[in-house]
Amino acid sequence: MVQTVDAQFRPLESYVRVAKAGLRSGSGWFHFSARHVDMLACADSGEARPRRPPLERATRAFGSYPLAIDGWMATLFDPHDPRRQVLPDTSVSSLEFDGAGTVECLPIRFGMEHLGVESVTMAAGTFRCDHYRHLLDGSGIDHPPYETWVTADGEHTIVRACVGGPLNYSYELVHWR
Repeated sequence: MVQTVDAQFRPLESYVRVAKAGLRSGSGWFHFSARHVDMLACADSGEARPRRPPLERATRAFGSYPLAIDGWMATLFDPHDPRRQVLPDTSVSSLEFDGAGTVECLPIRFGMEHLGVESVTMAAGTFRCDHYRHLLDGSGIDHPPYETWVTADGEHTIVRACVGGPLNYSYELVHWR
């Protein structure tokens, strides 16, 4: 997956290629504007389908499943509002936990809870981070509990992520240059 964003981390373009168990199941190109998203999606059959679904408002975040985008989601969180917020105008390329399956632009109900600012030390160094819990109830995604630590420097780099049971895995940044 490749995704470009503007200065506010809003999606401009995204390319998604999905494979599971070594088999390609689809790919798609997305171009976002204020009123619609241009899509050219190709299912496993190989038939490309251009579409232009209308939007009520511009998409503020598009989850195409690279881990970096989970950090960019924090740009939607308003630090002057409550600790728990539903973040509007978000969509994903798939409702599956790992991003496999479909290649679509699917609106979701997505939220975050700010758990505080923490100093996090790992192999890549020590970072001042905002700690978030992702709120995915009602999103349509069957997702285990998920928390992220995102740099508080305006770059929104994800340095740690933890997924709860039944998967129980974690990610930590090991190199920073």
